[in-house]
Amino acid sequence: MVVVANGDQAARPPSPLGHDDPPVFAILRRKDPELTIAIARAITQAGISALEITIDSPRVLDVIRALRVELPGTSVGVGTVLEPADVQMAVAAGAQFVVSPNVDDDVIAASVAVGVPSLPGAATASEAMRAWRAGASLVKLFPACTGGPVGLRALREPLPMIPLVAVGGVDGSNARAYLDAGATAVGIGSWITGTDSPEEAGNRAAQLVRELSA
Repeated sequence: MVVVANGDQAARPPSPLGHDDPPVFAILRRKDPELTIAIARAITQAGISALEITIDSPRVLDVIRALRVELPGTSVGVGTVLEPADVQMAVAAGAQFVVSPNVDDDVIAASVAVGVPSLPGAATASEAMRAWRAGASLVKLFPACTGGPVGLRALREPLPMIPLVAVGGVDGSNARAYLDAGATAVGIGSWITGTDSPEEAGNRAAQLVRELSA
């Protein structure tokens, strides 16, 4: 296990998330490779420049490789990572960040070891602090809908040093509220990518970009 002593930020791989406008990443899960790439293309054309492709997606490594080539200005990460070996394979394919639904010290350590930011999922202050001390670059509040924006703001109060990313139940109606509550970024899945229509996904993404840029 890698422990980042005293929360030393210098030891954490810098995250590509939270620096874009808007600070949103889209989550694509278990779609055919061709459809995943088509939806990813539509989303990025609409103005979202960070994508998470879940590890349980078909031919996920091929998809990550293809997206890194086709969308060079887009940050491409891998999600739902539960095993350290998956970190190594995904990063070798080009993944630029690693997202997990839970706090696993070995997964975080594997990410830090290869210089890629880890975003473990945490639901409590204890889990968030454990993830941070283990070397997470950001902590994913998951599922964010449990406490909503009010819960995220409350968690930020005692832990202002931990950048939180809201995921789980985030959509076009509440993304702004999470960001206003202090989220560094928000991750949105089914509200954008639940469709099999790249055009519809692109329209949803464009709608979100307009609302967050207003």
